[in-house]
Amino acid sequence: MSDQQPDGLSDDELLDLVAAAYERHDPVPHSAERFALEAHRLVSFDAELAEIVSDSLVDAGADRSSATVRTIEFTFSSGSIRIECGSELVGLVQPASDDLRLRLDMSSGEPVEVEVSEGGFFTSPAPSGPFRFVLTVGSDVVRTEWLQA
Repeated sequence: MSDQQPDGLSDDELLDLVAAAYERHDPVPHSAERFALEAHRLVSFDAELAEIVSDSLVDAGADRSSATVRTIEFTFSSGSIRIECGSELVGLVQPASDDLRLRLDMSSGEPVEVEVSEGGFFTSPAPSGPFRFVLTVGSDVVRTEWLQA
């Protein structure tokens, strides 16, 4: 099949005309563009996924209503992160490092940089919805799966 249409337009030129017609008559809503950009921001294709090695909710066989504090421990190739989920998030990243950055992604808002002490300890208000942590050490990026406190 030829790349040239009967009217002399190439496939690319024809697609450009169709795209321009859609843009004029049925533009993508600004909210949809913003949603798509936010969704892309929440996906870390190059990040290592930390593995859950312990979850008090699962280990004790408890249901959510009886557990007051949920403790979750993750491991990754160069360390671990332990999180206690209660009225606030309290945790420990090991090994602690000067170039460690910790970000809290929340489904209900903008990401928040979490301050980590020299020893690797951190606290943060507990989010109301799903959340995950993203750790950056140098050029390495590690993220936890999405959690519910």
